[in-house]
Amino acid sequence: MVAAELKTTAPGRGRLVSVVLEAYKKGRFTDAELDAGLEGAGLSAAHRGYYRRVAELERRGDRMELIATEVVTQYRNDVVGEAALKQQLTALGFTEDEITIRVTAADLTKGAKQVQDEVKATEAEIRALKSKGLTLASRQLRAGFLDRSTFVRVAGGMGYTRQFAETAADAALLQGKIKTKAGEPAIGTGALEETTAKIAELVAAEVAAKRMGRLAAVVSLRSVGLPHDLASTLIDVAEALAGPDHRPGDYGLPAGGAGGGAFGLIAQAVAGGLGGVQSVSDIVGTILASLGLPGRDRAALSRLIRDLQDLFGR
Repeated sequence: MVAAELKTTAPGRGRLVSVVLEAYKKGRFTDAELDAGLEGAGLSAAHRGYYRRVAELERRGDRMELIATEVVTQYRNDVVGEAALKQQLTALGFTEDEITIRVTAADLTKGAKQVQDEVKATEAEIRALKSKGLTLASRQLRAGFLDRSTFVRVAGGMGYTRQFAETAADAALLQGKIKTKAGEPAIGTGALEETTAKIAELVAAEVAAKRMGRLAAVVSLRSVGLPHDLASTLIDVAEALAGPDHRPGDYGLPAGGAGGGAFGLIAQAVAGGLGGVQSVSDIVGTILASLGLPGRDRAALSRLIRDLQDLFGR
């Protein structure tokens, strides 16, 4: 009867014993609670003694392993040295050969980690150098020191694929030539263009101020690389801004000539507000006499009036 009852209740008692032992190993049961649990499972005194011993060993081993894992991790991370590791493992109850095995395994893991860290650091340094090299090569391409094909070969030597190098070249060329910016002077063709533009501006200013002739200006602009048509256009604009040239003498006629004196008289009369002139016929008579024209020739007088209108209308 008792044997049959024990047989039918064996699964439940086995499950109860497992839960009690696991709780004790994890520190959730005290010694008294362990004894009560084993007794409640209907175990004999001898079986309860065996299970209690197993529970104590498992609990001790679990705690030793937990602490040992943390100590070894600190050793791998260079928090504690080898001597401190061995001392703590000995204090936990590990045998000498077990301590040697754990220290050796930790050294191997530590060495592998160091190698991985060095590899990562080297790779990061290589990537930084490649990026800097590509940036410098891009500046040389934009400055005109490298052509596109040479840039692609240089980038390939740095480890970049041809497709990536061609894309980088196109992107650099789209940025245009390197011109002067804050903290970054122009270089290469960009600096040459800025210098040419400055010289052209100075030459145009000299032409506008009439301190340089057209021929000298063209020669100066052609010497800095400006094409002839562009140089001529700049000079035309400068001359237009400067206005017409001053003509010395009597309105283009030789100074002191027979006709020149007449224009001088006209200028004096206008400047004086015609204050000394009694009548218009006096002015006309004076002009005709100075120019040596007949006073009674109507056709000649008509031509003279038209010429004077054209002269003062300019």
